[in-house]
Amino acid sequence: MIKKSLLLLGFCLLIVPVAIFAQTPVIEKSTGFEEPEDGASKLILLKNGNTMLIHFTKNDGIETTVYNAKHKKSGSVQNEIKSWRAKKMATATLEGLFDINGDVVAFMTQMVNRTPTLFRLTFDGKTGKLKSEDVVSETNRLGLGAGYSMLFGQVDEPGFIVRKDPESEYYAVATYNSFTHDKNERVKVTHYSPEHQVLNEAYYESPENKFKYLKIEDMYVRGDEFVFVTSFSYNTITSGGKQSRVMVSRLTKGEKEFKSEYLSGSSSTVEPLVALKYQPANKQLYMLSALSAKSLNMDYTMWTSKVNFVLKLNVIDPVALKIGKEIYINHPGLNNYAKDRLGYKKHYYGVIQDFRIHDDGSLTLMFEELDAQIKQSEQRYFNPTGNNVGFSNVATSTASVSTGRMSAVMTKLGDMGIVRLSAEGKELPGSYAIAKRQMAYSWLNPYYVYERSNGGFNFKKGFFGKSPNDGFFSFDCVYSGDKLLTIFNDNPQNMDEDNESYKGKKTMKFMGDANTVLAWEEGGTVKKIYLFGDPGKKDEARFCKMEMNAFSADKKTLATMLIERKGKEKRAYLAWMQF
Repeated sequence: MIKKSLLLLGFCLLIVPVAIFAQTPVIEKSTGFEEPEDGASKLILLKNGNTMLIHFTKNDGIETTVYNAKHKKSGSVQNEIKSWRAKKMATATLEGLFDINGDVVAFMTQMVNRTPTLFRLTFDGKTGKLKSEDVVSETNRLGLGAGYSMLFGQVDEPGFIVRKDPESEYYAVATYNSFTHDKNERVKVTHYSPEHQVLNEAYYESPENKFKYLKIEDMYVRGDEFVFVTSFSYNTITSGGKQSRVMVSRLTKGEKEFKSEYLSGSSSTVEPLVALKYQPANKQLYMLSALSAKSLNMDYTMWTSKVNFVLKLNVIDPVALKIGKEIYINHPGLNNYAKDRLGYKKHYYGVIQDFRIHDDGSLTLMFEELDAQIKQSEQRYFNPTGNNVGFSNVATSTASVSTGRMSAVMTKLGDMGIVRLSAEGKELPGSYAIAKRQMAYSWLNPYYVYERSNGGFNFKKGFFGKSPNDGFFSFDCVYSGDKLLTIFNDNPQNMDEDNESYKGKKTMKFMGDANTVLAWEEGGTVKKIYLFGDPGKKDEARFCKMEMNAFSADKKTLATMLIERKGKEKRAYLAWMQF
């Protein structure tokens, strides 16, 4: 029998086996510490058995804390960053966080003298001490009119993509220099060894020299052999005629030019959303693309407030550069489950967030409803001095009431959908949906979960107003044997297993009352338990920070930051879960 709740976690380093399935997860908890109130934090599980907690602070550099293989704290270091001023940490972005050569390597983008610059910060994997700060790449210096060009001139923001081979320590960096005049020098791909030496480098040229705009959508690195990329090239009406092209390309060891194959083309300039993953068992690359349904004259299967999408699967032999037939994904089984169990009157239109490839070539797709919006509201403010309070353009000399309009960015995160596909791309029996209601104060796009695993974080600035809170939201998935488990934070009011309907679910906006839930499908229904124990009393809660979730190389151990609230008191812990 499946137990309805986990045993409560004990104190320091208590190990609790839980009988959910034959494969029993084991949860282990560190000693408690104060939850960071500002900045951003990430976790990484190293191959040497250590776990490193990395805190990007608001003003004091990067603090690293190392836990050994027995999950005991072995040391902490406050690392000063010299590449930029400490107080500029909030403007940095994390492009990737990897275990390379036994060290933790963080790739971060920062603006230095109006020049987007990619830095490589290397921390000792045993002590957490910063070993080096290196400039990896940079784009052209942005002129005074760059902001206008990006807002109104259809010029993309310059930046970088970093990807590491999941099976080795080789990696690649794509530099997107959108403001250079030569369109054939806008994208540069550099292949690196584990020792951070350049193995190969080439510019990714415009297909047939026809397209003005070119973007790399995703990359895959295969050891020292090659870097595989998928790209989107397009012209507008004013730059050669409205048309676009999707390509797949390979930069092979010893060659100085990409070899490319044409994938698809259309008259649409709507950028596709693409994710690449490799299956070592059959040595094939799986490419999932969210494409504009309108541009293909197809009925959409995924809805967003900006573009409605269809989902396409391509299986690619990266060595032969051979592209298999394109398969458009439909999921009538998921639609039926949403209607029968969640009370839908229409189809399920959640967007793709991530996917897993199994050894037999079948796939599991993870969907989530996203509704991103910019809302404006009129505000009224009492102005006792008559000075301009920032919401009115007219200063007054006497006390008055000022009015103004404020904009707020938010994303509603709704029900999750799980679909299993055969190796031929057909939906298999057993698709299901899990009702959920969350509200994040930021704009979230499809593949948010996939991109989150590649490095990104949300920086809590600690000032008045709503800082991004989506680090606690969305979901994650892990396998226990062949059983898929879904992890997310939710309100206790939504735990009723007998009522799977989305109607009446309480929206989670703040984390004070949330608890982490473990959910799975069994016998045609969704089962749910509290991952860290039933909170029981209303003044207790246990939830995790989803953006800090980190997996071991074999995907059998998941680590996260657990936050326990008892009344007004909160303590943070690291929690390791073995499946």
